[in-house]
Amino acid sequence: MLPKNRRRKSGRRGGVQRRLRTNGLDNRRRLPPLPTILLSNVQSLRNKLDELEACAKFKRDYRDACLLAFTETWLKASDSNEDLHISGFGYPVRIDRSPVITNKSRGGGVCFYINKREFPQLFFTIVYIHPRANASAATQLIEEVTNRLDSLSPEAPTFILGDFNHCQVHKTLKTYEQYVTCPTTLNKSTIDLCYGTAPGAFKSLTMPPFGASYHTSVPLVPIYKPICRKQ
Repeated sequence: MLPKNRRRKSGRRGGVQRRLRTNGLDNRRRLPPLPTILLSNVQSLRNKLDELEACAKFKRDYRDACLLAFTETWLKASDSNEDLHISGFGYPVRIDRSPVITNKSRGGGVCFYINKREFPQLFFTIVYIHPRANASAATQLIEEVTNRLDSLSPEAPTFILGDFNHCQVHKTLKTYEQYVTCPTTLNKSTIDLCYGTAPGAFKSLTMPPFGASYHTSVPLVPIYKPICRKQ
């Protein structure tokens, strides 16, 4: 016996469509809010501070970023944080090249500038791998760091970004997604990368390099934007 066609009562919402919309909305609400990131190999931070300061004040793409991630800062212990202040971001969180470990006094170095907005727990690691570095040793170190972070807080989204040069880490970071899809150098290679545990988290864009840097700047914009964003 065939069931009779059932009519929806006037004023009631359609069941299937309503459930689909509701479930999609609930899934979006469970996603964590993510920061907008600007990734760049600046090839000397000190001589680009004036440009960075102007960008942070007058260019929305920079001003609205929550995290500035810079590699090849070329800073030394003698460079005071007081001289590295950027409006809206304050002082850098930095690690300079160690002349004791590397036997080199120039080059290298990484830093973050953080626009202090409220986000849930997120882990960010920035790396710079020299073109002549031991790729196997670098990959092993990255694996150790990510394993440590995963065990520290398994539910927290984790990201590792920077200039990877020749180092291939996709086999090591099997549960991570790589978000950068655009060229990141003037010869169209893609070596400034961002890996993360949040699927489909960011889309990558291309912006001009800072100063005479060989690397372009890469804004990483969250694909998901929370419905209610804290101002």
